[in-house]
Amino acid sequence: MGINADELGYTVKPTKLPNCPYPVVTIALYDTASGGAGFASSAHRDFPELFERAKKYLDCTCPSVCQNCLLGFDTRFHIDQLDRHLALAFLDDDFIRALALPNELKLLGPNSRWTPESLFTEIRQAADQGASELRLFLHGETDAWELLGNLRGYLTQWQSLYSELVLVLVNIQPEQLSGESKEDLWVLSRLGIRIAVLEKSKQNPSCPAFAQAIRTAASSQQAMVWTWACIGPGGILANENWLEASENLLIFATDYPLLPVRLVMAADSLKPPAGTGDVEIEILTECNGNLNNFGEKFWHLIADKHQTLQQHLTHGDHLQGISYCDRYLYSPWTLILIAELISGLKQILGKNWSQPVIQITTAPKLAKDGYQKKGLWADWLDDGLRLAVMAAYFANMGENCQATAKTDTPHGRFLRLKWQSGKTTVLRFDQGVGYWSCANRPPYFDNTLSANDQANVLLSGFPSLNIKNHKDFPTQIFVKER
Repeated sequence: MGINADELGYTVKPTKLPNCPYPVVTIALYDTASGGAGFASSAHRDFPELFERAKKYLDCTCPSVCQNCLLGFDTRFHIDQLDRHLALAFLDDDFIRALALPNELKLLGPNSRWTPESLFTEIRQAADQGASELRLFLHGETDAWELLGNLRGYLTQWQSLYSELVLVLVNIQPEQLSGESKEDLWVLSRLGIRIAVLEKSKQNPSCPAFAQAIRTAASSQQAMVWTWACIGPGGILANENWLEASENLLIFATDYPLLPVRLVMAADSLKPPAGTGDVEIEILTECNGNLNNFGEKFWHLIADKHQTLQQHLTHGDHLQGISYCDRYLYSPWTLILIAELISGLKQILGKNWSQPVIQITTAPKLAKDGYQKKGLWADWLDDGLRLAVMAAYFANMGENCQATAKTDTPHGRFLRLKWQSGKTTVLRFDQGVGYWSCANRPPYFDNTLSANDQANVLLSGFPSLNIKNHKDFPTQIFVKER
């Protein structure tokens, strides 16, 4: 590690592991410098070399222990328990091999390593070591991407660490992008993020990487490339759960070659062709305030920007149907917000409200930890109960709602208004209603009550709550008339 032995300390403590019948001890490393120097937290990168070096120290001529092998400042109080022969027997070849990745997991070549750190920690540490460019490789079907949700939040953070951010399309040509993906990339390109395409070559038949950080050569530093790959279900797919699955394994290497890209996509080339009256609306704080006013504020803001919608609302066009599609309608809070949007529309239409059929489509809750948490932000684990609460909530509002959970629910969040005139207004939310959070602490809510009881509590128990934008950047609403 290139440091003195006295810059790291250690302690040993007994530990309990679930389903393990054997006694276990933990060796904890810590920095001796006040406030920590970061050596202990990075030691995992050098474990194989550290233990190999330890074996060399143990190859000593003393009978059991001496200052050339095990005896030091930290170990002098345990001299009776020290025996270099026992240590050598423990650090056998099988132990050293167990520290290395299996060959089938070495996605980035023979020097691939596993890291227990999160991608976000790795990316920050690379920036701390001088990396100035970050490339993220977009894999998978474009219809499954969620580029303006959590990923946009990460990109905003990384822009403060790197002078250049590049999104690289893998096995996708620009003409193959869906309209929604182009729209998302167009938004990101206007934020200063460059869009590129991976160049294929004989040396690079496939791309296991999902990120590379690049440090260019300088007078005091050599050029360096950090590369990360991921092993796990959908781990590299840029959707709402990008790299957040706990079962994913993060692999890194510092000798993987820099992948060649071509920067071909200007912002103007990404902007999808717009129909008459199509608009993009940014909302930051405009809808903040009391929950009861949220829906009306939203629709007044949208109608002010979209004249065709304004005509539907003010010229007596009856609304025949409302549909909202969002894979991530899991919590009571998101139900409240979408219901408030529909309630606000009802208030604006007044006597022209004709009780349209309301259809809500979401996805099943797949990741379940087996314990139903309680609260407005706690996801329902029982899909049947979740859908029943949605139906009961709207029924108590005097409306007819059909809620379904389908595994093939598309990515993207769309609210469609079908008018009697035959026109349909389509609103696409880049982040869904979950963009808005609660400005004050809500009262207790029990997610295990019956569907009717939950609906009654949600409708009557939270009139004093206030809305606020959940993130520091705006949400984009794309409005089209077809």
